[in-house]
Amino acid sequence: MNKLYFLATALVALTLGMNGQEINLPPSWGVHSSLITVPDAVELETFDHDELYATDLLVEEETGKTINGRLAFQEIDMDTHGVWNELADGSKIWLFKYKTSGALATNVYFSNYNLPVGGELYIWSADKSYAEGPYDWKENNDHGKMGTAEVFSDEAVLEYYQPADVVGEAQLTTHGFGHYYRYVYDFTADWNRGGSDPCEVDVNCPEGAGWEGPRDGVVRLRIVDGGNIGLCSGSMVNTTARDCRQYMLTALHCADGVSTSDFGLLQVRFNYERANCGTGGGSSTHQRTGVIFLADSNDGGGNSGSDFLLVEIEDEISASWDPFYSGWDASGTGSNEGVSIHHPAGDLKKISTYDSNLSSEWWGAPGSHWGVNWVETETNHGVTEGGSSGSPIFNKDKQIIGTLTGGSSFCNSPNAPDFYGKMSYHWDGNSNPTDDLSVFLDPDNTGEEEIFGNYSPDCDQAWVSLAEVEFSDVGVYPNPASDLVQIELKKSFELDFVTIYDALGHLVVRKDLSKGQKQISMGGLTEGIYFLTFNFANGQQVTKKVTKL
Repeated sequence: MNKLYFLATALVALTLGMNGQEINLPPSWGVHSSLITVPDAVELETFDHDELYATDLLVEEETGKTINGRLAFQEIDMDTHGVWNELADGSKIWLFKYKTSGALATNVYFSNYNLPVGGELYIWSADKSYAEGPYDWKENNDHGKMGTAEVFSDEAVLEYYQPADVVGEAQLTTHGFGHYYRYVYDFTADWNRGGSDPCEVDVNCPEGAGWEGPRDGVVRLRIVDGGNIGLCSGSMVNTTARDCRQYMLTALHCADGVSTSDFGLLQVRFNYERANCGTGGGSSTHQRTGVIFLADSNDGGGNSGSDFLLVEIEDEISASWDPFYSGWDASGTGSNEGVSIHHPAGDLKKISTYDSNLSSEWWGAPGSHWGVNWVETETNHGVTEGGSSGSPIFNKDKQIIGTLTGGSSFCNSPNAPDFYGKMSYHWDGNSNPTDDLSVFLDPDNTGEEEIFGNYSPDCDQAWVSLAEVEFSDVGVYPNPASDLVQIELKKSFELDFVTIYDALGHLVVRKDLSKGQKQISMGGLTEGIYFLTFNFANGQQVTKKVTKL
């Protein structure tokens, strides 16, 4: 909603601060300082960053959890704290200012969040260099939990705005305030590379071409575990029912031991990526708070199994965010090329590439993990880092075949291996899971072990990459052939049909390939040379010459 009384100077400041993102300004910014009261800051708990780092480094080494912040527990109720301002037009603004000294960034978690339709909540840095919001009634839920995005300051203001014609009153009670001490970077300037190491590759560099769907399924996680706040990655996943259920797959070690109550504070951030390769700020407003636990490997986070966790995002994901639900292959078939897409160090989305066969290994449960070695690509040599845990590894058909448990790849050792719990092990291979992954991803017990993903609401169809099909992407063998010809697709393009022509260009037969068939019978054809024109669902064609014996 546009507010005509916004100050031009404030508009300029926010445009600069938010790197062009389209958000509403906090309404108080448009009110003359003489007409509004901002309270003094309430001093909250602060933390010794050196002590936090030493403690969290040990935790990361022992458990794989990447912790970058703490909760300063403080119950603040808008009925007893802050200041209400009534404006001439009958609208009201509630302001609460706080400080957690030394924090690189801060945010707010609520234990009771309920806004009437038309009300708006904002959080902004005290120097007005950064703002997030508005949050509104669409964040309401039965358990009342909600979390804001972070602002880059140790001093911030909560602002609730209620227009005069709004019916009802807001209810806001805080659970605690986030204090972040590492892996925090202000992405409001193009020049700011981000928090991950310098060899990482932005997902919208050339290496990401053709991976747009899987890219949009990968999410950044901010996980509350008691007083700790940590980072991981995950991916939305499709089911055999093709019903766009809001299922998100990650690694158990990311949230091992997290309480049901704290799952209500887990934040899932969508589309957190640069618009271009190395340039452009990342959206931080596409976020949902609160998930429902469904199943995990119950293996201590990979100690004796494949290290998976499946949850359901509780609140409805906005269709305008274009959520993608990735496909998967749980057959146990490996891959000789593909990528992982992830959020290293909580940074904007990155992509790492492999082009050789995955190994099958893991110290905890032999055969439960894929081992992968990343390769140098056009832009750089992508690896993984803390915060990448739980991210998916994809095969060449753009299906998830595993989720990251850990490894030893770093920018200073880019060829060291990483290890991904296998989808086939998640599926039904763990010895004592709370439930097998198959129970939820194959709800009707169809027996399917691989499916393709798509955007909501078209989850009942296979997503088609817009990347161009090249001649080398299609293989046929044996050639010459006496009967069956096998089709090999080197990328995840969807075949529609094949037309077979003889050496004179006469149409011989047309065969449907839309059901995923990977072989063609030529047994009924006479000996000679034939041309097989493969037609893809995206309208492209590739023709191969085959000799019939």
